[in-house]
Amino acid sequence: MTVADPFNQLVADPYREPDTDVLLDEAIQLLADARTSTMGSSIKIDRDELLGLLLEVRERLPEELRSARWLLKEREEFIRRARVERDEIVLQGRQTVEGIIERQAVVRAAEARARQVIADAEAETRLMRRQTEDYCDRKLAGFEQLLVRTQATVAEGRDRLLGQASLEHSPPPPPARPLELED
Repeated sequence: MTVADPFNQLVADPYREPDTDVLLDEAIQLLADARTSTMGSSIKIDRDELLGLLLEVRERLPEELRSARWLLKEREEFIRRARVERDEIVLQGRQTVEGIIERQAVVRAAEARARQVIADAEAETRLMRRQTEDYCDRKLAGFEQLLVRTQATVAEGRDRLLGQASLEHSPPPPPARPLELED
């Protein structure tokens, strides 16, 4: 019985399923097909053929185990790299979220500060407006008093001028009488 060389196929394609199962299946089939002897449950098989199959299985088994270990190692390395990449992505995501949260906190603080500055400025503006109005009112009141005195002085001056002009054209006034005090 001729068996294809599965070892060369394994080396060519390390991801291919090992062919030792094929060799073991052939050995089992050889035993199953063997003729029983007339003396009981003993069977007659081709010893060399079965021995050859079993030796070939034994030779290929370590190579298939190495290939399987290599595949397991590659799988573990792939999983390790995937976990590292996952952890990096999660870390970057967390850092991004933390940055966004920090920026939001800064924005909130800035908005609160801006509201406070605006409120303070409005209060200061109201105070300054009242102080300015009070100052202007005091100055206008003082100016009004000055104008009233000035108007009185002007009116008095005009009256004197009119009085002198009429004195020149009219007879002299009677002499002033001394004031008498009443008891």
